[in-house]
Amino acid sequence: MTMLLELMPNCELFDVFVGLVALLGTACALLSDEVFPQYWVLCELLPIPHGKYQEVESVLATLRGYTTSAIQDLLRQLLSIPAKIAAIVTSASRLVGTTPKKVRLLLLVRRFRKIARSLNHMTVLMVKNSLNMPIRPGETEVESYLDLKRNFGDSWPFMWEMRDVKDETVSVSGTKAHIMSSYSYLDFLRDERVQEAAIAAARQYATGNHGPRMLGGNTHILRQLESKLAAFFGREGCLVVSAGFLACMSCIIGVARKGDLLFVDSRAHASLRTGLKLCGGKVVYFKHHDYKDAERMIKKHLPRYRGKRVVWMVVESIYSMDGDIAHLPSVWGLCQKYDMKLIIDEAHGLGVLGKTGRGLEEYYGLPGIATLICGTFSKSLASVGGYIVGSHDLIEFLDFHSPGNVFSAPCSAYHAGAAMKALELIDAEPWRITETQEMAKYLRNALETGNGLWPAEYPDELKWELEGDEDSVVIPVVFPDDPDRMLLSADKLRRKGYMVSAVCAPACPLRRPRFRITANYALTKEVVDDFVRVMVETIVEMPQYVPKDLF
Repeated sequence: MTMLLELMPNCELFDVFVGLVALLGTACALLSDEVFPQYWVLCELLPIPHGKYQEVESVLATLRGYTTSAIQDLLRQLLSIPAKIAAIVTSASRLVGTTPKKVRLLLLVRRFRKIARSLNHMTVLMVKNSLNMPIRPGETEVESYLDLKRNFGDSWPFMWEMRDVKDETVSVSGTKAHIMSSYSYLDFLRDERVQEAAIAAARQYATGNHGPRMLGGNTHILRQLESKLAAFFGREGCLVVSAGFLACMSCIIGVARKGDLLFVDSRAHASLRTGLKLCGGKVVYFKHHDYKDAERMIKKHLPRYRGKRVVWMVVESIYSMDGDIAHLPSVWGLCQKYDMKLIIDEAHGLGVLGKTGRGLEEYYGLPGIATLICGTFSKSLASVGGYIVGSHDLIEFLDFHSPGNVFSAPCSAYHAGAAMKALELIDAEPWRITETQEMAKYLRNALETGNGLWPAEYPDELKWELEGDEDSVVIPVVFPDDPDRMLLSADKLRRKGYMVSAVCAPACPLRRPRFRITANYALTKEVVDDFVRVMVETIVEMPQYVPKDLF
């Protein structure tokens, strides 16, 4: 337009008016390839020298492109309106469909929290009510639990007896099944090299110890394993204890003292929470994965503690029940801004997070920033035991001040030998990490879509939901506000050849009961596809349980 006006410096007002009318008429024809070549219509009506026609054609071509793009965008927006309306209707329908379950759950909470002795007791009472089981006045937590467990009978989805653990399909309470919730992410549990290393260590060092580490139990193989773990994480020192729970608990108790301030993700594992309760420090929980809320909590509480004691930030690498990955750049940004020390629980990240399985720091390219890293051997290392890694001075201090080390029998040579061999194989066979990470994505996508197997008429509000991050091997399959259906379907899946871990409050949020599905190196696409097929079939077949008494 600017160029056209420059071409008409001496036009009278009438000529300009005629030109604008002609321009408007021509603009209306710009979208038609048949009309557009007749640009001379505009040129003849406007007082433009014939020698400038070519320039006008160039301007119109550009103008046509802009106009076409704008109108096409407008048309796309208009065409998308029905889809948006459909999405709103679907969301509203889903809301209406889920509202009764939400109301039911809230009413149950209101009723049973008054009589329950604990959160776990309340959950048991709610499930009993959902299954129309009688609730006696004044029944104890023990009585409630035993009532529920015995009512389920052989369908109780916990404490299944496992046999043939080394086989591809495991005997689960008498039924052969694929394990879809295995901790053995890299499949070292069945690796004969790991087993032979464990046996060789037991033969060399015996099956037990003469005492705790400080009094006769500090065997050479434990120091060897500690050296390898420290190097694996790029640290100066490491302390090995007999269980991952003890490691994470003792990591907190060993360094945090009365008067210290600890900011902790609200979904922190029970092992960390136990340490937090016992350490004597001021513990402030922030909303899960919400670092803006973390900063609000820091600003609220920090002024009363700054300069007096140590301030800590505690997060998990991969959250064991939620499958999401802590956003380390945000966490570290807060630590730097407010001068806090960082503790990372790497239990579910070792071996599967990061290019070489070093965990959260490697995943985000921020090596060495954590003051302490704790974790367990029971996942990727296919053993039993736990570790704490950090600076030489801090580990030397924890050696004598960590209750999980001082007041407990040490890790056996058998378990240390297995963990050491698995750690060696992680570096020797990096394809295990890559293939496990790829399988996690495949499994997540299959579960997210149901592989297209949901019946068209099946209500969306009855389908499962997924949580967690794409790069996580932990994939929570959530049944919102529906713990009874989740618990009962777990046993049906077992009977159809697939074992899953069923999880309820307090291990996860009350309204978000779930299966914890995990990817591992041994899984195949064929097994995953069949598992998803069976999952869809099982959930569709499940009846809806209606409680007989909400009030």
